Amino acid sequence: MKVTQKNADDLTLIVTLTIGKEDYTPKTKKILNDYRKNADIKGFRKGMAPISIIEKMHGRAALVDSVNALISDGLNDYINDNKLNIIGEPLPNETEQKPIDWENPADMEFVFDLALAPKIEINLSANDKIVYHEATISKEEKAKYRTNILKQFGQLGKADEIAEEDFIIADLVQADNRIEGTYIALRSIEDKKIKKQFIGKKAGDEFEIDVNKAFVNETDRATLLKVKKEELASIEPNYTVVVKEVKRFVDPEVNQELFDKMFGAGIVNNEEEFDAKIVERMK
Repeated sequence: MKVTQKNADDLTLIVTLTIGKEDYTPKTKKILNDYRKNADIKGFRKGMAPISIIEKMHGRAALVDSVNALISDGLNDYINDNKLNIIGEPLPNETEQKPIDWENPADMEFVFDLALAPKIEINLSANDKIVYHEATISKEEKAKYRTNILKQFGQLGKADEIAEEDFIIADLVQADNRIEGTYIALRSIEDKKIKKQFIGKKAGDEFEIDVNKAFVNETDRATLLKVKKEELASIEPNYTVVVKEVKRFVDPEVNQELFDKMFGAGIVNNEEEFDAKIVERMK
């Protein structure tokens, strides 16, 4: 294989790969022999069909595969050997690439454009100054960040009665239709009056809601009612909610186990170091 290059401009190389018969013929023969080993052709034992039949069936595919492998290896070797810092991948050149006659193969030429990364030199001296901005973190911001990061490691626990941010498991009852164990997140309820109906309720309590008003988002409503979105229009919206369980996110206990889980073993060992790590992350 022969590889040549010329500069289209300061940052673009045109690389031409000339692949001869002596390059692709051995690879093509190997691919055809692999086809032959697995060929199950009527009239011949498996793997024993004449190579001429295999060539008629798979000759072009084998040739294309062998040439593509040579192109890939040739380009990679050329880039590495010449320590070229390219941007993206080599692209076929649209103007200089000539058509390839795969039916009558001889020497083939493949032309690619390579985009070079520009060389940037920054000369700094001891007299040059770079401004470093030190972020100021307020107590309120730190407290909010701490609360949010702890919530990521919290888990759902049981609660006695429903509060604003809770989740409930409930049955939805309508005449002889009962949807059991559906999951309701209070934050997904947009109607304030309906949301207020949930607040303070406990397991076993019952009350009526209009699901169309409570869950405006059709995807949420379909999930709640365990139906397809297309079926929503035909459903009577008034349901009795029977509260089964109240769930609430509980922050994790702030201890060594949590520190190790959040930052890796032994990196943070007390709350003072924990707070310092929070500030570091925020900055």
